Amino acid sequence: MPSPETVPLLHAPHQRSDTIVSSAHDRKNSQICATHLDEDEALRLAHESVVRDEEGAPYPLSTPTTKLAKLGTGVSLYFFFVYYAGLALGVMSLITLPVMISNFNGIYAFDPKEQIHFPNNLIVATSLGNRPPHQPVHLHSIMDFLCTLAFLGFLVYYRRRQLLARKEVETKVITAADYTVHAKGLPEDASKEEIQEHFSKFGEIEQVLVSYHGYKDRSRLLEQRAKAEEDVEQFTLQIASPVETPGAQDGLAAAQRLVDKTTGELLKLQRTHARNPRCCGHAFVTFKLWSAAHKCRDVYKVNRSWFLSALTKEAPALFRGALQIKVKMAPQPSDIMWENLEVSSSSRALRLWATSLFSLVLLLLATSCIAGVNGKHFFLPIKPLPFVFVGLISIVSIVIIIISNVTMFVTLPILTTFEAHSTKSTIEVHIMLRLWFFQVLNTLMGAFMFWDASHNAEGKTNWAHWFSDGGTMLMGVIIGDAVLMNVVELYRPFDVILPRKMGGPKCITQKQLNRVYEAPELSLGM
Repeated sequence: MPSPETVPLLHAPHQRSDTIVSSAHDRKNSQICATHLDEDEALRLAHESVVRDEEGAPYPLSTPTTKLAKLGTGVSLYFFFVYYAGLALGVMSLITLPVMISNFNGIYAFDPKEQIHFPNNLIVATSLGNRPPHQPVHLHSIMDFLCTLAFLGFLVYYRRRQLLARKEVETKVITAADYTVHAKGLPEDASKEEIQEHFSKFGEIEQVLVSYHGYKDRSRLLEQRAKAEEDVEQFTLQIASPVETPGAQDGLAAAQRLVDKTTGELLKLQRTHARNPRCCGHAFVTFKLWSAAHKCRDVYKVNRSWFLSALTKEAPALFRGALQIKVKMAPQPSDIMWENLEVSSSSRALRLWATSLFSLVLLLLATSCIAGVNGKHFFLPIKPLPFVFVGLISIVSIVIIIISNVTMFVTLPILTTFEAHSTKSTIEVHIMLRLWFFQVLNTLMGAFMFWDASHNAEGKTNWAHWFSDGGTMLMGVIIGDAVLMNVVELYRPFDVILPRKMGGPKCITQKQLNRVYEAPELSLGM
């Protein structure tokens, strides 16, 4: 694990490409920025920061999954999942093809009395809604069973590959995290020496890193001072340049004042910490032997529940002989959100409940919009409508679906970040689960609305109309999602276009512009 002096560097963004450029190149850029910031240079650095293959070119779509291993096991497994999930769904589609052909023998899709118009009649013709109730569905049952087996086989196979990949990584890639345990629930007055003495019962210790209160402020001030120092360097070069740069003197004075201010606040924090160091409840203990770290983990794993700890009362598992703490293997340093460690468990739980409640309200609103526009037959006359009017309503429905999806895709990551999780992977999992719940909820609500609206005058469900409306909804959602995801991934309006258009004109140095134009990080949860 890193020493306290290097911890602030771990939570910072990845190394920027502009740090690779030589000082002479920086001087040249500064001269150009005297009258105009070089946008092309910022774009070039952003493109160079994107990960590339051995030949320095972007990865083509035909790249085998095995060649993506250097990007990390998680990235490889993600694309592996997408590939084999596509194959599994393709097999399931072939299995259901005889069922769809069998459904064409029904009587409802093209019956003029049902008033199911094109293209909805084609959707109904391939569904169970086209079959009379008395016809047997043995073929459907068999094919559904085979589809279930195919999907379960895919899950088992993927899980096996996941475990093999994890074992391979743990065997071949040895990091400090494999020798380190993460202790939580320590008291505020716990010292480094006391923690080291407690965990030395499990084996010889290499080092102990204690997380103290004030790290978030210290990290913020260090980042502000680093940016201010960059501005001082840039403005100094602009002033020394023969090309006159308006505002360079004022910018240099403001940047120097910010450097002095942040330096003073950092010294103040350092003095406060020296007088009264307060542990925020977290510590990382690195052992010299791998077996010692796992032995420590196993002891606390047995006493994880309160009931077992009350029964056993094993001395090694109690800090100071009476305090129950939680210990698990430490995550990778790059995965830890260091600034969130000082957030208490109660505060994090309160944030989680608040954001979950707010997310639920957003989910219900977005789902209601999607289900409402797809249940438009509630509000429109029953008589047949002109084809142009129906097409216009469908386009409006798709637009509302896209807006609802965009709202969820933009809002949920922000809400999840507010919860102050201690690792980045936990943030990704929460984003993924909430987006999954959103997709499932709006599908179920739409299906229920169509079922309720498909009752005839006798109170019986007209399944032909249920499949017709549901099929139209699914097609609209598929088209909307396809358009949405392709537009977002192609143009990146929220994390590329808007920051560059809004933040770019405010930049006064080339390095500031380079930071604004940096390539965004990949979110597997999304």
